[in-house]
Amino acid sequence: MKLLKVFLNALYPEGVACLLCNRNARLDRRGLCEKCRESIDPAAEIHIDGVISGAVAAMAYNDAAAKLIHGFKYGNRRYMGRGLAGGIDLPENWNIDAVVPVPLHPKREKERGYNQSMILAEELGRRYDIPVRPRLLQRIRYTEMQSMTAGRDRRENVRGAFRARECKGRNILLVDDVITTGSTMEECAIALKNAGAGKIYCAAAAYAGHGEGE
Repeated sequence: MKLLKVFLNALYPEGVACLLCNRNARLDRRGLCEKCRESIDPAAEIHIDGVISGAVAAMAYNDAAAKLIHGFKYGNRRYMGRGLAGGIDLPENWNIDAVVPVPLHPKREKERGYNQSMILAEELGRRYDIPVRPRLLQRIRYTEMQSMTAGRDRRENVRGAFRARECKGRNILLVDDVITTGSTMEECAIALKNAGAGKIYCAAAAYAGHGEGE
């Protein structure tokens, strides 16, 4: 794994090679060159019904964003997490006590080798100086990937799939790679609320609305 990391760093030097086109260029904090920046659209305002107090995303889930997310999530390009998290701006009025990544089932995390949401959570926690608490939330049921389901099936797919540890009064920031219908975030939030959490906020690298996100 160390050799792989060295190899990836050689191919894509941090702060030098654009995450989307891989060209050497002057990059923004998202790791994108000026040309690729034009292919990224800002995310629309996010509304998730239920117990979630607010949600933000770095970009809309268009073709360019899909390419970035897919490489990060399935291509073992963990180094992309810094750039993807770099585009997420948290509102100043969010009083957050802990950052919690949306957990993968242990079987899926073993297959993939990492949880992409954990990488994003760590980057946000570092930038905003907020502790990351992955153990507060656990996925207790193996589910189909949300990208393989649609509409109301997404909610049923993740219903009751999460369990939270006691977190009385804590305001939580949930972090995932993509928000589509908000079903996964809502189920996570319900579990945290049942464990005593205060306000629940959400952040993601991309927002797919009600389209075909990851």
